Amino acid sequence: IRSVVLWVMPVATVLMYVAGTVFLGSPHSVSDVVTNAVIMVILATFATIGQRSLELQQRMAFVTVAAERTLRAQAEHQLHHATEGNELPQRVYGIESAAGDAQSVAPTVMTTVTVSTEKVFDCSTSLD
Repeated sequence: IRSVVLWVMPVATVLMYVAGTVFLGSPHSVSDVVTNAVIMVILATFATIGQRSLELQQRMAFVTVAAERTLRAQAEHQLHHATEGNELPQRVYGIESAAGDAQSVAPTVMTTVTVSTEKVFDCSTSLD
């Protein structure tokens, strides 16, 4: 339940206390009743502020988790599509491999992260 909806609870609590002491009477003096009501208002205010800040923190944590899950799903989707249509190459590092020998063949998977760094490991071209 959102904290915006729950503001009614502390207000109702204080109002019920004041109404109960006024209409039903109290063995305490009026100044004690007012002091108790003020203390209840202060405690209810701090509790409401704390509840609201906790809700905001939880919502921000959810946004972070949702963003991370979205990025992970996108990366897995890219990886799936990068490996889905690719067949294993017949030449790896200038060495002929047998058509059925999959262990000697390195799969060529390029994601957006590796495309920009592939030039570092390519010894045949110069880095520009």
